[in-house]
Amino acid sequence: MALIYKIINPVVKALLRSPFHSVLSNNTLVLSFVGRKSGRRYEIPISYARDGVQFLCFTAKANQWWRNLRGEAVTQLLVAGHPIAATNQLIVTQNDAVIDDLALFLAQVPRDAKPAGVRLDSKGIPNADDLATAVDSLVCIRFTALAITNHADTLE
Repeated sequence: MALIYKIINPVVKALLRSPFHSVLSNNTLVLSFVGRKSGRRYEIPISYARDGVQFLCFTAKANQWWRNLRGEAVTQLLVAGHPIAATNQLIVTQNDAVIDDLALFLAQVPRDAKPAGVRLDSKGIPNADDLATAVDSLVCIRFTALAITNHADTLE
């Protein structure tokens, strides 16, 4: 699977930086962060759901990159072609708020339901039991925009 991402991610990042970003930017952003040990800058595309000034993202606990987001560092998001500085909150443990966030996330990004192991009904509503099980293997990352400029506050 890692090989697929090494091939696909550069293409997705290039598309999200191009004038044609709207093909993906309604639910995919580019996250930029600095490695906590290496000091190297990383950029990855990741699915998101927007909730006001928050951007909800989920990744598998088995992935290692999210560990770089521990602490109070400011991260950069590229959302719909606009850079946004944001703080992040990592949520690794299961609780009702995370289950609600996952339900909101999957309502906006239904393509991620199957990889998360969550069934959607015919109306796109996630199965409650599946949500409770899925959050055990996922990390929720809540990015909160520090400031959204006028041109970016219309992002939907």
